Amino acid sequence: PAARRHPPDGRASVAALRPCRRAAGATGAKTGSHVEGIRTALNFGGIGPAHLLGGILIFIRVMGIFAAAPIFGHVHLPLQVKLSFALLIAVVLLPVVHLPDPAIADNIFMLGGAAVKEAAVGLILGFTAMLIFVAIQLAGEAADIQIGFGMASIVDPLLGTQTALVGQFQFMVATLFFLVINGHHYILMALAKSFELVPLNGFVYHTLLTGRVLQIVSDLFLIGLRLGAPVMLAVFLTDLALGLLGRTVPQMNLLLVGFPVKIAVGLTMLIASVPFFMVGCRSLFGDMYRDLMAIVRAMT
Repeated sequence: PAARRHPPDGRASVAALRPCRRAAGATGAKTGSHVEGIRTALNFGGIGPAHLLGGILIFIRVMGIFAAAPIFGHVHLPLQVKLSFALLIAVVLLPVVHLPDPAIADNIFMLGGAAVKEAAVGLILGFTAMLIFVAIQLAGEAADIQIGFGMASIVDPLLGTQTALVGQFQFMVATLFFLVINGHHYILMALAKSFELVPLNGFVYHTLLTGRVLQIVSDLFLIGLRLGAPVMLAVFLTDLALGLLGRTVPQMNLLLVGFPVKIAVGLTMLIASVPFFMVGCRSLFGDMYRDLMAIVRAMT
C-alpha cells in the first residue's frame, strides 16, 4: 500500500509540482502583461527609451546645480520642494534638449559614467554661482576682524557654518538684492544654455576648466576685499588715531576706550557704505551669467 501511495517513478511529486508551475506561469504572464502595458502607454504618449534616459540625465544635472547654487541649495529648503522643482524643470527642458543614445542604458558602466558627468556639470555651475556669495561674506568677515566682532559668531543658515556678524549681515542683504534683481534667473538661463553647449553625456574635462575656476576665484577674492575696504580703512584709521592718542596720553586705558570707538566707527561706516556695497553687488551679479557661460564653454 505504501508503494501505491508513493510510486517509485516520482509521478506523485511531478503532480504536486504542477500547481506551483501554473501559479508561477500565471505570475510571469501577469508581470509580462504589466510591462507590455507600460511600454504601450509610453509608446502611445510618444515617450521612448531615449526620452526616459534623457529625462533622468537632465534631472541629475538640475539636482547637481540645485545642490550647490545659492537660493536653490538653501539647507532650510525642503528636499521635497527641491526634487519637485528639479523634476518640473527636467520636464520643461526635455522637449528641447538633444537626447542621448539609448544604447547607454544597456551598459551599467556607461550609464553610471553619464550620470556622474551630469552631476559634475551641475555641481560645477552651482559652485561657480556660490563663489560670488562667498566673496561677499569674505568682505564682511574681514571687516568683522577689524571691528572686533571676530569673537562673536553666529550660524550661517545657508552654509551651516559659523560666521561673523557683519559677514552674515552683508550675506543676507546680498541675498535679498539677488532676488530683487532676479539673479536666480541667471542661474536658470545658464542651466538651459548648458544643454546646448554641453549635451547630455558630452562633458569632457579640460585643463582650461580648472584655469577658469581659479581665475574666477582670484577675481572674486579681490572684489571681496574691495567691498570690505571702506569699513576696514575706517577702522584702521581709528586704530592709528588711538595709537597716537595712547602715546600722547599714556594714562588712558585704550582697551576700554578702543573697543566702543572701533565698534561705533565700524557700524557707522558699514551703514554709510551700503550704497557702495549695493553697486558692487550689482556688478557681481551682472557678471555671474558671463562667468557661468565661461565655465560652460570650458567644458566643451
